[in-house]
Amino acid sequence: MHLSGPHAYPGSVVDEFALLRAWQGGDAQSGSQLLRRYAGPLYHFFLTKTDSTSAEELTQATFEACARHHRQIEHAASLRAYLFGIARKKLLQHRDEWRRRASRHDALEQSVVANLTSPSVAVARSQQQQLVLRALLRLPLDFQIAVELHYWEDMSIAEIAAVLEVAPGTVKSRLFRARDLLRDAIVKVANDADLSRATLHGLDEWIASLQRIRADGDGS
Repeated sequence: MHLSGPHAYPGSVVDEFALLRAWQGGDAQSGSQLLRRYAGPLYHFFLTKTDSTSAEELTQATFEACARHHRQIEHAASLRAYLFGIARKKLLQHRDEWRRRASRHDALEQSVVANLTSPSVAVARSQQQQLVLRALLRLPLDFQIAVELHYWEDMSIAEIAAVLEVAPGTVKSRLFRARDLLRDAIVKVANDADLSRATLHGLDEWIASLQRIRADGDGS
């Protein structure tokens, strides 16, 4: 396997980029390792934005694109940023296809909410968590993605910027604006003022708690 120089990638991610290059070169075992690392996070990335069947298909399509594309990625912030960048593009294509089929956006959103509240998907276990998820769906897509990558994937500003294809400063401003929009959406979505206040109190912790719940569900 060949990397373009001994310092082509930061040391902490050399192994993952090496796995990717090996997979692109036909090493199925390396591909399996990457699948085990990222299939769950990518699936849940799509699951909060579309239905479960589409989430599975889009996860597979993301990995297929990653294995197929041999463009230079030496300057990628990380392999996960590279993968989630592909995932975002697949999601945008998926939504464009929905619109071309004259499907209404609220029908897509309804299917997402139904899927998230299904007993078969251990995503949210409290009223506050369900409320945060419903409010997230009201955010513009890239704002939602920025929030999820920041809180659930613990991505750096540089990594999120790579996924969204914007400057790091833009990511910071979007995260700030996203929190304001999320607070407004929680107030609008909540049917109970006490629930709204309880969710807004310690909002960052409620958002982060969804990552822990999601991680528990990945073992299935």
